[in-house]
Amino acid sequence: MSMRAIILTGILMACIAQLGWAKTAVPAAKKAPQPAIVFAPADLDLAPGERYMFEVTIRNPIGKPQQAAVTLAPDPGLTVSPATWKGRLPTWGVKLYPRISAAPDRSADGSVTVRLAVGGKTLAQRAFVVRNTVPQADIVADWQGGAVIFRITNTFRTRKLKGGVTLSNPDRFLQDITTGLFDVEPGRTAEVRIPIPGAAPAPGESYQFTAVYRTWEGYTGRISRYLEYGG
Repeated sequence: MSMRAIILTGILMACIAQLGWAKTAVPAAKKAPQPAIVFAPADLDLAPGERYMFEVTIRNPIGKPQQAAVTLAPDPGLTVSPATWKGRLPTWGVKLYPRISAAPDRSADGSVTVRLAVGGKTLAQRAFVVRNTVPQADIVADWQGGAVIFRITNTFRTRKLKGGVTLSNPDRFLQDITTGLFDVEPGRTAEVRIPIPGAAPAPGESYQFTAVYRTWEGYTGRISRYLEYGG
């Protein structure tokens, strides 16, 4: 074999080797950037009249300490305190713990817009969704068991419903025991049994019971039911 043939053969084998072992370079998947503003909880169910504290984490998008301002602008029917923060934003950021309040007559969903600004320029902005959520309640009778039952359903998705109820009756069936407490998991229904030791109902008659129930965060609800005694 001539020298020329040997060189050509070597080149051909090298090309075949490269084709056999070559791998297409796959770029590493990029991680999704974390938002500069994060809420905990991610959103909130709030009943009219309630006041609740939530967490706002502000990450520093510049990566070095800066003088910054954070503003929290609520929709109508909501108030936030404090509504502003100003100071030196550390490298990692800052955590804020404002309290949000819903007006007693609030009836629609809303949000709080959180804005991070440095030197008057907006670096990040995000909305914290606040849903208008009302607990559901009812009153039923257990005449055979000698009690009136207050039922309450926790319509919140992520937090417990805690509070107390006061039951009244103009016929004075309730005597001295008129209150009870409730502690309900999200999406569940609880019952508060209130004895009626003074009851002497007549068959076919209806009796009015009124429940006023309050959550520890500030919501107040009221329902009245006429319960018929079946004998």
